[in-house]
Amino acid sequence: MPELKLLVDAVQASKFLTAKRSRALIDKLLSLTSRYQAENLKSSLCFENIKPKNETAYITADLLLTAIKTNRRVQFKYIEYTPNKKKEYKHGQRVYELSLWHFVWDNDRYYWPFQAS
Repeated sequence: MPELKLLVDAVQASKFLTAKRSRALIDKLLSLTSRYQAENLKSSLCFENIKPKNETAYITADLLLTAIKTNRRVQFKYIEYTPNKKKEYKHGQRVYELSLWHFVWDNDRYYWPFQAS
């Protein structure tokens, strides 16, 4: 039970999962125990204000994990958003190509150590 509680709270606190995705994962975790125990495991934590509105980070993490597992290189361009929420490319729209080895989880974020070419 303490392990399930820890997992439920970690999913709820995750800053890269949408509220909808968090609820779905928590429901899956709660299905691993009885209804009574599931009620006791439901988090009283509230993190709705830190949740992203779309699943871009979740989808990107999945794509990068697939690249790692299949030993494929990935390409991308750096972007940033203006105060008007307009996408702008950085570094002269340079295309970066890299090989990923593994995920690193630090300070509530995923990082991907890589070797650029």
